[in-house]
Amino acid sequence: MTRTTASVFARLITRVALPIAAIVALSACAGGTTGYAFVFDGEARSQASVDKELRALADNEQFQAAIASGSPTESTQDGVLPATVTAAWLNVLVQYATIDQAVAESGISVTDEDRGAATQQAIQLFGTEQIWNGFPTWFRDRVITREARKVAFVRTSLTVPSEEELLTYFFENAATLCESGVTVSHILVADEAAAQEIVDGLDDGADFTTLAAERSTDASGTGGGVLGCLVPGTFVPEFETAALGLEPGTYSGPVESEFGWHVIRVEPVTFASLRNEVAAAVQQETAGELTAEVDGRLERADLEVNPRYGRIDRSGGSIQIVPPTEPEVRREPTPSVPDVTVPVTPPQPTG
Repeated sequence: MTRTTASVFARLITRVALPIAAIVALSACAGGTTGYAFVFDGEARSQASVDKELRALADNEQFQAAIASGSPTESTQDGVLPATVTAAWLNVLVQYATIDQAVAESGISVTDEDRGAATQQAIQLFGTEQIWNGFPTWFRDRVITREARKVAFVRTSLTVPSEEELLTYFFENAATLCESGVTVSHILVADEAAAQEIVDGLDDGADFTTLAAERSTDASGTGGGVLGCLVPGTFVPEFETAALGLEPGTYSGPVESEFGWHVIRVEPVTFASLRNEVAAAVQQETAGELTAEVDGRLERADLEVNPRYGRIDRSGGSIQIVPPTEPEVRREPTPSVPDVTVPVTPPQPTG
């Protein structure tokens, strides 16, 4: 009857990285193999290292096709990436640098489980497995390693709220969490006769929660049939009409919908009935605080970007690397260099 939402953890894991849709929406090549691509708080990412990654992006035919389908005017030409894609990848790398700094300062260790989760996050970063599998092994290893540090950072930063914290949040925000003031539960069975048996049992004093656990064919039965706040527009019409017609503390007769036959009950809001919603809201607040911490680190960082890759734009309220006004389009051989940061050195002359 209701839609399942993505967990706060999953949303935060993907917060500090741009998916391919964002790369296409932002949608030159970074030339040269000397000097730095960007400097983040005294550590420089070499041009050679970044150019190698840009070459991997440009050589991935599935990635090129995704760029072209999202913005035909921004497709790769002769193996050269659009300036907007180059700038977008620099944004991703700077965001990774922000996370890496936090991980290093906190002494966070990356586990095998973190790397396992990071693989799935890396695929999500580019949108599809087809695109992901089109990259060379060294490139995938780099991205997974970076994503694993991000997963570890989130894992160690998010705390599990106590029952006292959840209760406090409920009493302070109950009206916001459930504007109708009532929650809805149901027992779902296959036919009208079975639903009528349940109604008869309730009339004789049977416990609704017990019957839900014993008889309901819906997964909510294990939780006493609780579906959460009664929010108009959330449930199928037949179910919603019947639920809205009930007084708090009462239950319905058999109600048919496309899912089967329901016996529906509405109750005044309680902490127990909204516990899942309360936990999600508290976690969301914690996630927002964590996101703000990451954004704040980036705002405070001493960041410098090589002009041939893009320029720093602070006009939107947050730091973004945008394409250079006059992008320099060049083709360079693929350098064989590790993924390293190097001490800050002055940019090399370009001629």
